[in-house]
Amino acid sequence: MINVFRKAANAALDNKSKLGPPPEPHQSRIDLTKPIGKPDARRIPKSGRTEQLNSKVRGGFQAEFDEARAGMTRGAFLEALLALWKKEQGGDITPFGLSDSAHRVASLIADHLKTDDLGRVLEDALISRAKELGLTKRSSAR
Repeated sequence: MINVFRKAANAALDNKSKLGPPPEPHQSRIDLTKPIGKPDARRIPKSGRTEQLNSKVRGGFQAEFDEARAGMTRGAFLEALLALWKKEQGGDITPFGLSDSAHRVASLIADHLKTDDLGRVLEDALISRAKELGLTKRSSAR
């Protein structure tokens, strides 16, 4: 029995060895200098989040968590939860992954307006910019 399997395996190897070496780049119909296909999207950071966070949780927690995040990504929701916790502890927060320069400008505007609500400052800035670009259309539902 073993000899039969060895003969079949050797025959398969012999067929592969008859293929010869791969063609030279100038002989190929495919441009070997260009990447084939699209880049793997998992390797392109879309949100600036590059560190992995995995946690074991009790049964049912993940479903509750996903329901509570209401369309936000898990990373954004965790950042929002941490920001709320820091605010409750009296700490300084950088809302939702803002760059230091954007946070500094938002803080200056908030100080000028005599408010500590950076969320409102950012919301107002976004709405103003959207109006400048002609992107706001009020729906009749509002």
